Amino acid sequence: MSHPPATAPAIEAFAPGDPLTPGTLVGPLSTKAQLDRVSSYLDIAREEGANVVTGGERLGDHGYFFAPTLLGNVRPDMRVVREEIFGPVGVLTTFTDIDDAIAQANDSTPLTTGPPHHLLTV
Repeated sequence: MSHPPATAPAIEAFAPGDPLTPGTLVGPLSTKAQLDRVSSYLDIAREEGANVVTGGERLGDHGYFFAPTLLGNVRPDMRVVREEIFGPVGVLTTFTDIDDAIAQANDSTPLTTGPPHHLLTV
């Protein structure tokens, strides 16, 4: 992906903040272990060939804030597609036609109900 997709500014608009403040859309992760888990999934995604379109890093050094993240160049077989990350991470996938989009959306393992964090593009 040579340039950020039109969805990148929308993802960037979800700036993390105090979950008790009205209007906050994304709060911190619950624990350091969860922060480490989300970070490790991004390392795995990069190793498997995905790229970070926006976000992809811890924010600040107080609390467990993680930038809302969008991953590109993602394939259906990647772990970030097959497993739930439980963090502010979305993946951008492609499809060839409506039948391919439906097949990808319905492709899940018995351990998951399918990742709800996909953004599909033609």
